[in-house]
Amino acid sequence: MGKIADAGDLNKVDGDIFYAADVTAILSSIGTNSAQQSYEQVKIGGTNWGNLDYLGADNFTDINGVKNTVDTTNSTAVYNSGYYNLDTTDFSGINEYIIIEALTVPTISINNCLIKEIKNHKWIIYCTVGSDAVQRAQIIKTLFYGTDGTDAEINNFNSITSIKTSHSNDVGKGVYYIRATAGAFTGTFSDTTNNTNCSSWSYCYALVETSLVISDETGMDKTGDEQDNPVNCKILNDQSTTNSDSYWYMDALNLLNQAGAVGLLSPYEAKTRVIILCEGTISWDTAPATNTYFMDTLPFFTQADTISIERGTDGTVKTNTIINDKVPKSILVYGRDAIPTNTDIKVDVSDDGGATFPITNKALNFPINTSTFTGTDLSLKFNLSTTDPTITPKLYGYGVSIIDE
Repeated sequence: MGKIADAGDLNKVDGDIFYAADVTAILSSIGTNSAQQSYEQVKIGGTNWGNLDYLGADNFTDINGVKNTVDTTNSTAVYNSGYYNLDTTDFSGINEYIIIEALTVPTISINNCLIKEIKNHKWIIYCTVGSDAVQRAQIIKTLFYGTDGTDAEINNFNSITSIKTSHSNDVGKGVYYIRATAGAFTGTFSDTTNNTNCSSWSYCYALVETSLVISDETGMDKTGDEQDNPVNCKILNDQSTTNSDSYWYMDALNLLNQAGAVGLLSPYEAKTRVIILCEGTISWDTAPATNTYFMDTLPFFTQADTISIERGTDGTVKTNTIINDKVPKSILVYGRDAIPTNTDIKVDVSDDGGATFPITNKALNFPINTSTFTGTDLSLKFNLSTTDPTITPKLYGYGVSIIDE
């Protein structure tokens, strides 16, 4: 009969009794070693490693992982050049912003505007210069006008599913970009009941001979020009060898911007560009040179929550099926991670490729009982969290081993 020895004393001889804690420690050691080794193998030579039988792993050299196990559509943590983490950007003092959910986005560095991923596929566009009204105007200009009307950044987003605004007056509205050359153009608003705080920013250009006058109000504080339920709007561009004039009106007689030039000879030109935020649509008696209604292909503005709520304090890295050869009774998941104080990473486990996760909130590097599993499609979901928005955990990759079947 074996002797009774202290739990944790693994220097046993034949006949000694192993406590449950001893067995757990041994399995944990074996599982950790094999799970970590599988990660190291993928890190060294991922293309030559196959996730099968008892071992699987991935190294996050890119957003998909070297073994392409990351479900990027359903992961919410942010990828950051070699690891997943949580966004910790300091947005103090930022009151005006637009949040866009999209598959891919451009790099933005115009009109004092920036773009930052706060969740996977969830991006905030904000401005760092000027009053709140100026920052709102610059954001709208950047997205729907760009620098000169031809390079609106919104066109460089891919697969947009939502556009949220912090500015409550813009909720429900759509955006027009209008460019008109010589002539008169009257637009009629379809909604004259709900179109309160209708906003516009304009660029008026007048040239005669060597006299050039430009009045560019795009990106400026034009809250004083906002109109409640306007019936129509008008662009008037007169040009000749003696004078050229560009006018932008709201409600036909309410002049909001103009530019005028005088001279004696050619060249001569008058043109106008306008960004309009409104409820409903606008129909024109004469077609402008450019009449872009962005909401023909984009969702309307909805109300954004605060940045802290939109960003949250957690994020996930979800995998597709990693191993599908065995029905495990227990597994161990190794994380190549960095977990500062006030942060954590836990893991959920699935046996149906991630459709459901019946085992949740388990610690890394400890055996996980999967004896209730009937499926073979092993998938994981790593849950990154923080209680301090200035600090984030990091996940560089993982390994998983089946330690009992």
